[in-house]
Amino acid sequence: MRLLIAAIISWFLCANSYASTTPPISYNENPGIQRSATPSLQLTGILKLKVRDIEKLTGRKLKLKEKIAFKFFQWKIRKGLRITKEEPKKNKGKTALIFGIIGLAGLITPIPIVGGLMALVGIILAMVLGYDAKKQNPDDKNAKTAIVLGWIGVGLFVVAVAIVVAVLATWSWSWG
Repeated sequence: MRLLIAAIISWFLCANSYASTTPPISYNENPGIQRSATPSLQLTGILKLKVRDIEKLTGRKLKLKEKIAFKFFQWKIRKGLRITKEEPKKNKGKTALIFGIIGLAGLITPIPIVGGLMALVGIILAMVLGYDAKKQNPDDKNAKTAIVLGWIGVGLFVVAVAIVVAVLATWSWSWG
């Protein structure tokens, strides 16, 4: 199978076909800068080909193994192009920052159960998403701020729980 894939790849690289063309030379204002075709344009041309197009180019019908190998080759190229096109997303850092703000807002909510639950969920999500966004992009300021807000929220949450425990421990239900 590897030999067949290698043969197809070498055929694409060595065959004289009209499937991909070189861009025409254009004269621009800066003579030192020349435009060249990027390899991704040639690969996208291969991705657009169908099995029938290959059969027309070769002048013979492809065998089942060759068709499967060609589709597998196209899939591998798509997978490789998809990885190179993706850029690190900035949404995780922004989402973490929003959850950090929600967590701190939950600590000052007058309804203790709803506010405490909202603060706990917001703080945990802010820290998890913040560390994940910081791992992807160490320079993300939103992620760093979310982590700081998360730790501030953890500290304030611990202080709030300690105050509630101290108040409930000294609370007396007796009348006298």
